[in-house]
Amino acid sequence: MATTHTPGLLGWFKDAPEDQQEAAINAFSKMRAYMADRDANVMIVFSNDHLLNWPINNLPSYTVGIGSEHVGPADWYDSWLSQKEKYRVAGHPEL
Repeated sequence: MATTHTPGLLGWFKDAPEDQQEAAINAFSKMRAYMADRDANVMIVFSNDHLLNWPINNLPSYTVGIGSEHVGPADWYDSWLSQKEKYRVAGHPEL
């Protein structure tokens, strides 16, 4: 399963037309149900780093996050995403 790159999904959600808001909510609900039905306990996420952890002169083709916790969005997004809390997702370094 996949989703588009949507950094403003939370910050500007209410600015989207109502039918698009409903479509997004329904799509994420279907993905949530799909994972719950399969008792998924691991996610492999392919995402853009946006140069948050790697400088432009040392940008690897891919990396593997092995932290015990992943937090986002990055601090510099705070002023324009209108998100009150950061997401915290447990990692699994042993995996």
